Formats: sequence, structure tokens, C-alpha cells
Amino acid sequence: EDFDKNKIDPFIDLGSAMSISAAAASPNAGTTTIKPLVFIMAMLNIRLGYWFPNPKHVEKKHLGNKFKKPSSIYLIREMLGWVHERKDYVNLSDGGHIENLGVYELLRRRCKYIVVGDGEADPDLKFEGLAILMRLARIDMGIDININVEHMEKNEETGMSQGHWTVGTIRYGNGEEGKLLYIKLSVTGNENRYIKEYRARKSSSDFPHQSTADQFFDETQFEAYRALGHHVADELFPDGNVDDSEEFLYDHNWDVHKWFDYLSKKDQENKGKFQRERNWFEKRTNS
Repeated sequence: EDFDKNKIDPFIDLGSAMSISAAAASPNAGTTTIKPLVFIMAMLNIRLGYWFPNPKHVEKKHLGNKFKKPSSIYLIREMLGWVHERKDYVNLSDGGHIENLGVYELLRRRCKYIVVGDGEADPDLKFEGLAILMRLARIDMGIDININVEHMEKNEETGMSQGHWTVGTIRYGNGEEGKLLYIKLSVTGNENRYIKEYRARKSSSDFPHQSTADQFFDETQFEAYRALGHHVADELFPDGNVDDSEEFLYDHNWDVHKWFDYLSKKDQENKGKFQRERNWFEKRTNS
């Protein structure tokens, strides 16, 4: 029988799912859990997570009763840190409590092509989220991710990078491989005028990596992020226009395989250009 979330929990909709996915304040926070604070946070009701019927147990009739809710024993479990996936209800919280890119489960499914947009606040472009993913993939699943982000690192003099995206190789083992398109919001200098103007403001010096504590974007700020995201997406298609990408791919009989082949070739060209410029700069500096 197909899993129907409306049958077992009619209170979950898209807005609720988005809120739960950002439930950063939670007593039980995966790899970031602070054990001494679990009981205190639960007692003070600093708990933005959600108890959802366990999909493994949907055949149990009482879970389909929309008037049935988790008993108080689940609150006790939350207080004591006894949270796992074997009970009738599972505790959902921010996916970043495991890794912040949402790729972990896709690797477990051994997907051949993965597209990830890294939206974490990373003003110094240290790629912490990517590093955590690579470490967990290797430790937990024996999967190696080979990816080069040197051209995306921050230039300390200009505060900019030389690329918004790159393509990496996923090695699952036994000769099985996949591709990872990694997109990172950054500024390269070829953005439109009002993106540059917004970034030049003193209050926006960390753009596009302002703190996630800022939950109240004004119109100008929102449009700057939207326009930058659109600009980055334009670079991913041969005609340089993401708005017409579906028509382009259809007209040229492209599928996801051909698209990734195109991206891999373009990525190598971009990295080759970056390497040549760096070699020239080093020679000039040393001469």
C-alpha cells in the first residue's frame, strides 16, 4: 500500500514540512545534540520538532486515526534523549542536525545524478557543509566524493570567487559512480548592477551569506538573493537562460545524461582557465 501522509497525519502540509525542516532549536539535534541541555530544553519547551507517525508502522490502524496523537510518553522520551526510529512515532527536526545539504539519503539510495544547492551561511567560503557530507559519506557508507572547489574559494583581496558551481564524482564502490552538481551562492563580479550595489552597502558586506538569524528580508534584500540565484542558474544551460531551459533541452533532445556531460566539460574548461590565471599570477609575483 502506498504511503499516504494525509491518512495518517492530516495536519501536515507544505508549510508545516518547511517549518519542521528549519526546526533548528530541538533538544535532540542529531550529531549536534548537547546532552546536558536535552532535559532543560525539553522542560522549557524549546522544541520545534514534530512527532510524526513512523512510515514503517503505517499499517497499524491506530496511526490512521486523525484524532490519535502521540502520548505524553513521547515527551518523556524527548526529555531523556530516548529518540529513535523504532517506535510508532519519529521525531522530525532540522535536516542540518545530520548534514546541511540534504544529500546523505540520496547517497544511501546510490543516485546516479545529484543536484545540490548549498544555501548555508558561509561568508568565508570554507565549505563546511560539503566537508561534513564527504566525511559522513566515507565513514557511514564507504562512499568517496571527489570534488574540487578551489576556484570557488574566496579571494581575500577582492572578497569574490571565480565560480558558482562545480561537478564532482561520487564513487559508490564496485565500479559504480555518480555525478554531483554542487552549486554555491557566491559573487564573481559579472552579476547585474543592483546585485553589486546591494553588496556594496556596509550593512550587506556578508551578502550572499548573511546570518540565518535574519528572518526579516526587505524587498531589496529578497530581490538581490533571487536575482543572484537566477544568474547562477543561467550559467548551467548552454543558451545562458534558465527560463527557456526546458524548451532548449526538449528541442535539442537532451536528457539529464547529456546535461551532466555538458556541465562536466564546461567545468573542466572553467577550472583550466582558473589554473592558468593562478599560474600567471604566481609567476608575476615571484619575478
